[in-house]
Amino acid sequence: MKKKTYAMILTSFCLSMFLPLLSAAQTQTLGELSAQYKSSSGLKQRQVARRILALGAEANSIVKEMLDSEDLVIRRNAHRNLRERFGDDALKYYEKALQDPEVMVRSVAVEDLITWKPRSEAVLALLQKAGKDKDNAVRKLAGDALWDFHRNYTVIRKRPEWDHVIETLQSQPLPLTGWRFRIDPGSNGHLEGWFAPQLDDSKWVDASIGHWWNEKMTGMVHNYEGIAWYRIDLEAPPKPEFEYNEAVLHFGSVDECTWVWVNGQFAGEFDIGTAGWNQPFDIEVGSLLNWGQKNQISVRVLNAAGAGGIYKPVELQILK
Repeated sequence: MKKKTYAMILTSFCLSMFLPLLSAAQTQTLGELSAQYKSSSGLKQRQVARRILALGAEANSIVKEMLDSEDLVIRRNAHRNLRERFGDDALKYYEKALQDPEVMVRSVAVEDLITWKPRSEAVLALLQKAGKDKDNAVRKLAGDALWDFHRNYTVIRKRPEWDHVIETLQSQPLPLTGWRFRIDPGSNGHLEGWFAPQLDDSKWVDASIGHWWNEKMTGMVHNYEGIAWYRIDLEAPPKPEFEYNEAVLHFGSVDECTWVWVNGQFAGEFDIGTAGWNQPFDIEVGSLLNWGQKNQISVRVLNAAGAGGIYKPVELQILK
């Protein structure tokens, strides 16, 4: 009983000390908080900054200063919910934020842009810009907001329940030559249907695979970093009469991220960021193929750094 009484007395004492401080903080004017913000640093300045941000539109002039703060936490917090403060003028601040050296600031900008509805051309342009960010997390955050292609599966070679050796029963190399190629600096080819079987790609350039894309297209690509597309028509073999589990397009390696369509249908992706530049991977296509007929294959490639391209061979493999 004594312990309980002591605890109640201690709690009451702490509240009596804290509440006047809280009340004082709530009644501080914008001018007083502004002066404290400019005269403080470190944790104290962050605390004052939070109070200023809580004031709403009346603090907009100071918030503009916070957007350029050298303190990462203050700069990040100031970039949240800018549309509520500045309306459409917030876009110029988000555009600047996407050039910020810190991932935390760029991520906040993208998170807010994603919630911007309806999306104007200016908002779409900023999201597309963020979709080419050097940081994989920021890039995926923006890219996913503009991405309507999904196919969820675990490739047969990576299924944890598969308890026997995967056999390649039949393989057919895709041609190294005969591909069509086009760069996509605006990252909007998927929005324009560049994967469609009926697409007129006559103005695309002739290309080959099995090498970096800047090796044999130096006049066009140079050291291009960004999105580019490959297309080819593949004559698939007749559907196997023997028992098999899956057919895959096996990529030796692509620098660095890959998305694949077969006959206009999204087949899958391999997107683990820059770490994927030298990793082999499979895209399952068994249910999408026109067996014994022509098939249109479209491959979207992102090169974020370095040479880029489908620089190793690709095979159609039938697995068991």
